[in-house]
Amino acid sequence: MHRLQLILVMVIASSLSQDEVVITSFPSSGFIIRSDPFLLSCTAINAVSIRFRCNHKWLDESRQSSIEGVDESKGLRYLQSSINITKSGEESEERCDCYAVGKGDRTVKSEKEAVISTAFMRKHFDISPQSSRVKEGSQIALPCIPPLSHPIPTIEWTKDGESISLDNYRIMASDGSLLLSSARLQDGGSYVCTARNVAGSRVAPPAHIHVYVDGGWSEWSEWTGLCNVDCTQLIAVVKLRGHDVIPRISRRRLCNNPAPLNGGLTCNGDDEESSQCPLDCSLDGGWSEWEGWSECSSLCISKRQRSCTQPSPLNGGNDCGGERIDTIPCSSGICSSQWSLSDWIVVVCLLAVFLLLSILFSLCILLLCRQKGSKTTPYYGDIASYKSGMVVENGPPFIQSSHPSMTMMSTKSAYARCESGAYSISRGGESRQALLEGSSTASSGRKAFLTTTTSSLSEDDNYATVYECVGGEELVEGECVLPARVDREGGRLSMDKSRTSLLIGEGSLDSPTLVILSTRSPSDDLPLMEDGEIPVSSLISISSSSSIVPRFPFVLSFTHSIQSIDQWTVSLYSHSHYGWDRYELDEDNPPPSPIFAQFNSLSPSTVQCTIPHYGKFLLCARPKKLNPLQRMRVAVFTPIDRRDHFPLRVLIVPEGSGWTDIHKEEGGGRLVAESPLCVYMDGGPLCVCIEEMNDAYRVINNNYKEMNLSSQSSHSFQIESTGHNQPFSARLVLLQKGSSSPPLILSLSLDDDYDQLVMTEDTRVSLDFVLPHSIKQRISSLLDPPSERDWTSLARSLGASPFVVFGRALSSPTTVLLTLWEARREDPCHLSHALRLSGRPEVAQLVDKCMR
Repeated sequence: MHRLQLILVMVIASSLSQDEVVITSFPSSGFIIRSDPFLLSCTAINAVSIRFRCNHKWLDESRQSSIEGVDESKGLRYLQSSINITKSGEESEERCDCYAVGKGDRTVKSEKEAVISTAFMRKHFDISPQSSRVKEGSQIALPCIPPLSHPIPTIEWTKDGESISLDNYRIMASDGSLLLSSARLQDGGSYVCTARNVAGSRVAPPAHIHVYVDGGWSEWSEWTGLCNVDCTQLIAVVKLRGHDVIPRISRRRLCNNPAPLNGGLTCNGDDEESSQCPLDCSLDGGWSEWEGWSECSSLCISKRQRSCTQPSPLNGGNDCGGERIDTIPCSSGICSSQWSLSDWIVVVCLLAVFLLLSILFSLCILLLCRQKGSKTTPYYGDIASYKSGMVVENGPPFIQSSHPSMTMMSTKSAYARCESGAYSISRGGESRQALLEGSSTASSGRKAFLTTTTSSLSEDDNYATVYECVGGEELVEGECVLPARVDREGGRLSMDKSRTSLLIGEGSLDSPTLVILSTRSPSDDLPLMEDGEIPVSSLISISSSSSIVPRFPFVLSFTHSIQSIDQWTVSLYSHSHYGWDRYELDEDNPPPSPIFAQFNSLSPSTVQCTIPHYGKFLLCARPKKLNPLQRMRVAVFTPIDRRDHFPLRVLIVPEGSGWTDIHKEEGGGRLVAESPLCVYMDGGPLCVCIEEMNDAYRVINNNYKEMNLSSQSSHSFQIESTGHNQPFSARLVLLQKGSSSPPLILSLSLDDDYDQLVMTEDTRVSLDFVLPHSIKQRISSLLDPPSERDWTSLARSLGASPFVVFGRALSSPTTVLLTLWEARREDPCHLSHALRLSGRPEVAQLVDKCMR
């Protein structure tokens, strides 16, 4: 390289004039590694000054360092300047040029542009190789998707500490996975995947491959045995002792072709086989003894049978003569002329069941008729405590007013209509309060009220609720409801406190539709769960004013209380018009299912499901071990009507079970404090105590309590005022015995703003898609079938390998896969990196353009 530069300088020296400016050393591209800057350098002949320009901005000359000199051997005057390029928070890369200025302001620009970018490598692999047992001769696939990095790292594989050389037998895929076409015994060992780039290296956890051999049978040996007999003597003995006296021959085989190794299965079947000797003796058959008579059948017949086995015919001997089955008429059981007491009891029970079913059917018809009649007689009532968004037509896809309403005007109003299950609403102001009749819970007997809004409409207008427009499902107390009008643009419905969201992709709905997302505690309306299963999430309902099935599945994201997935057998229950269906979630071996569910690796407490239809959804789990870990939440309540004596209730509830279920407990109350998530280990009881209470109050009972979480989930401290007019303040301390975790401390205070302590759900409706719809359509057209390898590779690169089984049944698997990615709210560079790992860098450039 130095020789080429020397030759270049000599050629330039011989050809240029005395004042001509020539750049002899161009800036080179490179990387900024961690906090170390990159030195950008440029050398020019006959230059008065050198400047650098990066991303169309001139760099400060005061940061440059320059060296002037004369090459004595060539007689050329040169100027060399350099500057440190550091990481910029605004740009992902710097594109820099060198400008050399000579006498008379003659300026020469470098022909080659230098590109400087920040090199990095995240800590965790997207997919690491997994240990496994494989059968000899089968294919071994060790996936290795490196961490998000720049530049793209190289992948190296080692086995038992030695580097693996690639050949026709050992193949490395484009995504870095190692494939062994046919496993051999010597292939067993510890495999390690290492990712390297200029920023450093990362080593994945080792994967231990255990190659085993199942046993195989050898060939059968020759038949052995003595078959020379006297037929006269043999026939006589057979008539006395049966066929067991007939001589037999046998043969053997061994489980050594091959022998089982490394825990392989032994051979299936018998290692010895025997058969009667091929004799010339002829023997006639004989009847066995008659079996007992059977019970009387519905045809009033009893029968018995015998077999021709004493002895069986041999070598052409005659069969037994006579009938094998004998029958006689009978008169017992139902054939008896008189019925017994038990017979009459059966008849009476059948009649009672028929009568009960008739009554239930009549009640159902009556309830349906009353339900239809109630929609024409709306009621008016008080203000509700649960609020959601008001929807307005001809505006943006979603509008939430500052005082939202859950009511819509009925068909008699000139402003909106609700007909035959279809929903539309016109511009013209918000409706007033409306009472949802018949929506009270069985426990409280109270009615659920809807939120009020202001309106100038007359008292004579009729109103219809969201409840009426979605098929008449009842809203129970404690239910959080979020309605939104969604069109072809799609959108995201979010309940922040419940950590529940519904993502509707672009083009999923053909026309504007009212979609209603609601959550509540799974205390009632549960499916018939399997033995040992418990709910681990809220009961989530997705309903609509339209019965049309969406073109693409929605993505439902919600939280659950499972701490370690491997300690549970998890199932998703889905309810539609046909009842409840159960789908077991197994990410390693996903069964064919209309619903795809995956636990979010970035947020372990969140599960994402593709929802192909409207309905109800509930996550349940059955523990694989005793006392598995669950995420719990702590909440403190006091009564709404607080006096000198009042209870302070401490509740421990599983995360994801619905925060509104706390409000329904024992008549409800005001929420005083609520903890962040807290994982309680399977140790001793939970110690709860009140500390640092001000002098104006005292605890009547005991300010210390040990709660056994397996049998008790709440406790009340009785608080009494001592007469001083001071606000209540204290702190609640929770610590579990046998756990090394620090205590959880909650500050409690009740002041003049006590009446404002009302639980509300923070809801949002938005169009915050990461990528434009046109870009996602372009990606889907490039990756969708018939090029199946492309979208399947992208699914694996995104860490969603189980999606491959589910996606093969979709018309556009890439569209649904991108909607799943949108639901995670990940950085677009993650998608760009995954596309490059899947072998499609030209598709990744579409995403890169959106990031600039």
